[in-house]
Amino acid sequence: MSPTLNRSSTQHASSNTHIRRLARGFTAFFASCWAFLLTPAHADIFILENDGQIEGELVNQPATPQQTLRIQTKSGGLLEINSALVKRHIPTSPVDDQYEQLRVTAADTVAGQWELAEWCRVKNLNKQREVHLQRVIELDPNHRDARVALGYAQVNGQWQRQEDKMIAEGYVLYKGKWLLPQEIEVIEQARQKALKQKEWFTTLNKLRADALRGSPPQKAQEALQKLKELNDPHAVPALLQSLKTDSNQQMLVLYLEALSRTGGNDAVKVLVNLAMGGGNENLRDLALDLLKAGHHPQAVGFLATELRSKDNKRVNRAGYALGEIADPAAVPVLIEALITKHKYQISAGDNGAISSTFSSGGGGGFGVGGKPKIIEEQIQNFQVLSALTKITGQNELEYNQPAWRAWYAANQKKPVISGRRD
Repeated sequence: MSPTLNRSSTQHASSNTHIRRLARGFTAFFASCWAFLLTPAHADIFILENDGQIEGELVNQPATPQQTLRIQTKSGGLLEINSALVKRHIPTSPVDDQYEQLRVTAADTVAGQWELAEWCRVKNLNKQREVHLQRVIELDPNHRDARVALGYAQVNGQWQRQEDKMIAEGYVLYKGKWLLPQEIEVIEQARQKALKQKEWFTTLNKLRADALRGSPPQKAQEALQKLKELNDPHAVPALLQSLKTDSNQQMLVLYLEALSRTGGNDAVKVLVNLAMGGGNENLRDLALDLLKAGHHPQAVGFLATELRSKDNKRVNRAGYALGEIADPAAVPVLIEALITKHKYQISAGDNGAISSTFSSGGGGGFGVGGKPKIIEEQIQNFQVLSALTKITGQNELEYNQPAWRAWYAANQKKPVISGRRD
């Protein structure tokens, strides 16, 4: 073989090798370009049922839970998976992806971490910002801007967060406010009370419906029995509402009896108001009987307020009720209400005669000559005296208030003699 031919063959082989290398290079280049084009602009996060995680962009949106999800992964691949296997889809944004790129390239220096924290602030990435602010003060504990951004303040020459200060003083962050545990306990108790009260509106309506429906008989009987045993103080608002809106006499009686069993100021106040003449006569008498039998000491206080009424009829009605309850604690207020002052007005009748009507306000009437005339008069209250006599057994002092006061001063430390209770 001639030297010329050998050189030609060698050159040809070398040229082929060079071409193959160029081809491989172009293939790799185009493959990388294709992979780049297939790589999603940003990647959502897909949490699988087995707690695995896929990052990529959702290509299709399946109409049913059993359809296939097509996800273009960050590496450029196309993954198909049954949507039922995806437990949670966490969408991300281009800002999230941009942050991930900056996070891995940012310098781990005070300047680098501070710059990234400021970028996060502008982009409203608050959680990520805090991470980098924390890193700044790790690298420079006295970095003022980072400390202030994290909520620190100078206290006696030391950096201290408001949160740490409040915790050290015993406060707890509750729904965005710093409160003492005792305050939170009160709020939670009130919240729980309100929830239980709200539940009773539904429960009471259901019990009423079951009791009045009458069928099945066992269910109706159970509802009636629950109403007869109801003694939960949380039911008071629902009972009060039902008293106002219900017209069924049987139910009204059950509501009043339940109020008496629950006790409490609100319940007793309703009974007192009814006993003073609110509602129909049957309910008035029942309310008074319940006050007599229920041992409600609050009733004396409520009725004592009525003894100071401008309306003399209410004074005597309160005296009668206190006599029926017969609580010795009522004696002092009854003594002071034996004689009360009231105003009444005199008005001219059609025939010119003078008529009089008692008034709590004293206005509105016309006396002789068409002019209003108000008269104040002291009135002896018979029902108040009857109550005193019934409670104490004393029937000789009549309306002599000084004598009654002297008797009470001499006997208040001794057992009060009970009088007639009939």
